[in-house]
Amino acid sequence: MVDADGRTSALSLDNTRLEPTDHWTSETSGVRYPVGWRLKVAEQNIDLQIDATVRDQEMNHSVRYWEGAVTVSGSHTGVGYLEMSGYSR
Repeated sequence: MVDADGRTSALSLDNTRLEPTDHWTSETSGVRYPVGWRLKVAEQNIDLQIDATVRDQEMNHSVRYWEGAVTVSGSHTGVGYLEMSGYSR
């Protein structure tokens, strides 16, 4: 974790949870990707919902993967970018 002053601290995996809340399946490949997540970090009072801005963001280059914009709501708000690989077999 990095605070506003740039100080870092390690998060405990025992107090951190990331769970998918929504999925999208590619009509082209049949691969199912998580496109919504709930992130909770109890020791930091963080409770976030992270959602894909556009669900259909599958890329098929030398490796098939999902990448794209996400929005964040909940205890904090913002926007971000996410890349996921390893869902295609």
